[in-house]
Amino acid sequence: MILVSKMYYYGGMSQNEIADMLGTSRPKISRILSLAKQRNIVEFLIDPSGGQRERMAEFLKAQYKLDDVLIAPSSPRPEQALDNLALLAGSYFGEKLKNDMNIGISFSTAVDALIRHFEPAHPASGATVYQILGGTMLETGFTDARDSVIMLAEKIKATPKVIHAPLVVGNPLLKELLLQEPEISGHFKALAHLDIALIGLGSSQPDQCLLYKAGYITLEESRQLLEQGLAADICARRMNDLGEEQETFLSERIVGIDLNTLRSIPTVIGIGAGASRVHSMMAAIHGKYISVLALDDMAAIALMAHEGHI
Repeated sequence: MILVSKMYYYGGMSQNEIADMLGTSRPKISRILSLAKQRNIVEFLIDPSGGQRERMAEFLKAQYKLDDVLIAPSSPRPEQALDNLALLAGSYFGEKLKNDMNIGISFSTAVDALIRHFEPAHPASGATVYQILGGTMLETGFTDARDSVIMLAEKIKATPKVIHAPLVVGNPLLKELLLQEPEISGHFKALAHLDIALIGLGSSQPDQCLLYKAGYITLEESRQLLEQGLAADICARRMNDLGEEQETFLSERIVGIDLNTLRSIPTVIGIGAGASRVHSMMAAIHGKYISVLALDDMAAIALMAHEGHI
């Protein structure tokens, strides 16, 4: 009863989302919430200090030995929650910016939002911004990966380095041939020297999967990946909640940073808003792909529930 109440009132999750997560029905969740109010388990109190959010952040940071955890306010409007998170993560990223840095950028709605909202306090002289995933062909109003790299580079007065290749190619042989091209080969070798990276933590919902939205896989293929237990999406690599990449029809067709290189980057900020990103958050944490986790209230509650901490 306490868990359901926290997920609903503090985490901002819908009754349907809670029911799906706990393997029960929405009417049962509704009855539990009503009973919680009747028994005074739930009391309504406004905490203007945001203390609960800070306590959750400190708990997650210590529990998973992360460098930092950033929690932004959730919102009934997903786009507002995303903007809240983008502003918070952007402020943190701005504090880390230094001259001559090598910065890696993946493509996601959260990273796109961060870059669009980002207003640097100072330039990063001599810095280089690298695209770490191949280009996409989204037609949903979000900026393409190459454009995101160029936009951030312009804002901080850095040099952009883009990849002239798609995120997914038709077959493994084509990928092998692309990676033999000196320009592309040199680009990926340079990623081993990144100082910091911004990556999105993908949604487990089949219709929100980046590769589906970009037109690289069908909705049915996206569902199949979920059914195989590969709900997590880190830099277009599908994996289980422990961060273990599994062989799929996509494995040898992705043009992007490899996971060992990602792990070697000193600071990786993983960003995601909403409960649907929890599987990717667990994979990012357990696989040690990130050092900083940026999420919203809803995702934080869902993460703690999944991991058995509440």
